[in-house]
Amino acid sequence: MIYYDTEYLKIEYLEDLHAGIGNWFGFVEDENYKAGLNKMIDFYKEKKVNKWIANLTKMEAISPELQDWANNDWFPRAIEAGVKYMAIVVSEDVFNQLAVENIMTQVTDVITTHYFSSVDEAKEWMKKQN
Repeated sequence: MIYYDTEYLKIEYLEDLHAGIGNWFGFVEDENYKAGLNKMIDFYKEKKVNKWIANLTKMEAISPELQDWANNDWFPRAIEAGVKYMAIVVSEDVFNQLAVENIMTQVTDVITTHYFSSVDEAKEWMKKQN
């Protein structure tokens, strides 16, 4: 089921996994990045999911300012909303890879996180998470 759909982000509910997936595309402007992540918070609360797949395959770089915002503003709210497991499908863009690694080092003690090269691998791992 598609929950949110724009040219930069598609959020879907994976009913069989009781999880969400966010498929990001291209370079995302600051306001769109924040709006997309905030829409994820709404999704977590509405669907009561604690599992998330971030498909970053086609996403480009994330600015240092947005990395700080994600760490200091968004992640505390995502954790409060109940996110416990995150599967990250790694971007083809090396600058995005570095940005995501920087962001995720701040939350790995709270959210169980694994990196994958495909959505199928991420889904298989997610099946095993409770």
